[in-house]
Amino acid sequence: MTGVRESMAHDPVSFIFRGSSPLKATIRVPRITGQVDAAEIFPASGGGYRHFGKINFSGLHMVVDIHYDNTDAKRIAPFTFNGEYVLRAVQGSQ
Repeated sequence: MTGVRESMAHDPVSFIFRGSSPLKATIRVPRITGQVDAAEIFPASGGGYRHFGKINFSGLHMVVDIHYDNTDAKRIAPFTFNGEYVLRAVQGSQ
């Protein structure tokens, strides 16, 4: 998945000189059909945030709707890459 990281309010220098930054994420999923629950992608482990939600696959489309329990900030936060995507083959993938 590829997206754009918006400038942070606490970092005005980056906003002025760099603007937004490209961001990529690679997530291994057990299948690319139907629904994949967040628990299948982000297993609960010591020290990590609990993730919930799902990724839905339909044909060449993928919808990511995942959130996590940010216990440090005491709030539920959206996953950076939530949204709709069109899938495409990547050279060298299986």
